[in-house]
Amino acid sequence: MVNDSTVINQGTFNNYGSITNNRTFQLSGGAFNNGDSPGDLFENDGSFQFSSGAFSNNHIDYFDNSGGVFEASGTITGGFKNAAGGTVSPTNLNGVLTITGDFINEGTLEMDVSGAPQNDLIAVQGTATLNGTLNVTVHDALSSNPSFTLIDANAFTGTFTGGPTLPNPSYWTIDAAAPDYVLTYNGPPLPIRLLDFTGSQQGMAIMLRWTTAFESDNAFVEVQRSRDGLRFEVLGTVPGTGPSDTPRHYQFADEAPFPGLNYYRLRQVDFSGAETFFPVLAVVFNGSAGALQIIPNVVSEVLNVQLPAPLAGPGELLVIDLLGRTVCKNSVTFGDQTIHLEVGSLPQGSYWLALRSGGSISVARFVVQR
Repeated sequence: MVNDSTVINQGTFNNYGSITNNRTFQLSGGAFNNGDSPGDLFENDGSFQFSSGAFSNNHIDYFDNSGGVFEASGTITGGFKNAAGGTVSPTNLNGVLTITGDFINEGTLEMDVSGAPQNDLIAVQGTATLNGTLNVTVHDALSSNPSFTLIDANAFTGTFTGGPTLPNPSYWTIDAAAPDYVLTYNGPPLPIRLLDFTGSQQGMAIMLRWTTAFESDNAFVEVQRSRDGLRFEVLGTVPGTGPSDTPRHYQFADEAPFPGLNYYRLRQVDFSGAETFFPVLAVVFNGSAGALQIIPNVVSEVLNVQLPAPLAGPGELLVIDLLGRTVCKNSVTFGDQTIHLEVGSLPQGSYWLALRSGGSISVARFVVQR
């Protein structure tokens, strides 16, 4: 079986064969039971998101994460192997991934820390094998001498061959003696402390706003955007305003957001060139309010689109998946008000429909279900 769409499991999912995930598999409640005999395999080459529910992996080799991203906070019953080419990341800042068996890392671990202090944690009740790469992202200004326990295990073997990647690496010390893998920051406070980062649609733009509690060495903040939350592009930069120990407010307008979901993050750079990334923000762009209706919005073959008035000029209808990819494109003509769009070839899942016409854009969401 090959999954090329989005699967959201809230019931019981039993894999007693071979499954390849090329897109998105979400475990948000329910149970995921993987394998009961040699030859059973779940191969993750896409995104596996585990936020709640029961995850059972009956043998460490039954789940192959050699080409995908495994984002998880919760408990894995059994062992888990992150093979070369794979990525494991506890979800959100302060995420905890518990593994009741052994954990083998040969790929990349993506871990987050902040100045609260808070940090992601992988808690292993067996042995943790620390090969591969450890990437650490600092999401907030650090005070003096905070320590972060990133991995807790009964025993450690191996050493990371890449990383940990850290801002100002000479300021950090590493204690990798079981039962804890601990990073300690011994340098001066980092350039800024972020109080908040918000975004909302305003007209045909998304307005981003953030507030700093203090600034000491802030050269600029780079605003980045992504369709999928993984690959980011630079939108622009906002210069720092000099040292301050009182709150300062900033804003940045994205004048051409993607239809549907947009992901944003801030990259702060100090005058020495050291950088700090802050948590990712998701904002939905709906285009012109009330300009596009889908009735019903759960369909199997044909999408019925109703406009409040006939089109004043030619336009284009785009169907966009949750990873931001355009999967279908159709032209619409002057005078159209009711449009029928064939979607029978699309995999089941959620999509955005965007109508571009005359320099404006309207967005609505629908679900393909059979």
